Amino acid sequence: MFGTWQAISANDWNAAMVGYDCIRSANSLLKTVNNSCGWIQPLSFLAYRSYGNATDAYIQELLARIFANAPELFDNQRVTVSFIPQDVRATPYGFMHVNRRVSFLSKEKHPAGVSCRIIGTVTVHGNKVLITDSEQSESEHTDVETVP
Repeated sequence: MFGTWQAISANDWNAAMVGYDCIRSANSLLKTVNNSCGWIQPLSFLAYRSYGNATDAYIQELLARIFANAPELFDNQRVTVSFIPQDVRATPYGFMHVNRRVSFLSKEKHPAGVSCRIIGTVTVHGNKVLITDSEQSESEHTDVETVP
């Protein structure tokens, strides 16, 4: 966890992602051991369970920060993120919601300037990041060149 703070301070999002993987793995092990034999010491069981839950929250917050600064690291991954479109345009494929270099393609129109929770798959094209709504079918995925 302390290593991710250093990576964040240095704006090294690749290192922060490595730290995320380490924390997630260690927390999984902690929960497995605690749930398997933590009952031997009930007070420790409660403390480690709380620590694991707090670590889950930190992991979620770390991922949000990494995505906000380096969404390209999530290429081909399904994400759930908060998104504030700055501009919304109709396209033949649905609505394109744009916030700087990140775009969200959806059948549903979300208002510009209003935060919404989105779920979709990330695709990286150069320095552009496209998130395609989970409800869009695979055949509706499109190249960034054809969708502004």
